[in-house]
Amino acid sequence: MDEDLKKKYQPPKEINPEHQELMLKIGCKLAELRKAKKISSSGLARELKISRNAYHLMETGKTYFNVLSLLLVLDYHQIPASEFFVTL
Repeated sequence: MDEDLKKKYQPPKEINPEHQELMLKIGCKLAELRKAKKISSSGLARELKISRNAYHLMETGKTYFNVLSLLLVLDYHQIPASEFFVTL
């Protein structure tokens, strides 16, 4: 693997067992919102300018993600973060 790619690539961080349920709930809610808009996960990732894999991992609750990525998704759906978390 190219040295620059090795520096940039960071494998997904394993989720702490205490956080798994929360991450899965967030991911399921993101998937529901996306499906309601009838857009593919690849299409949404492309529109938000985040990697397809990163978005997929968010929806499946298999990794921690950065807050900025979540806020980008919520902005796309025009949902305030406070409202999103109340409805989990």
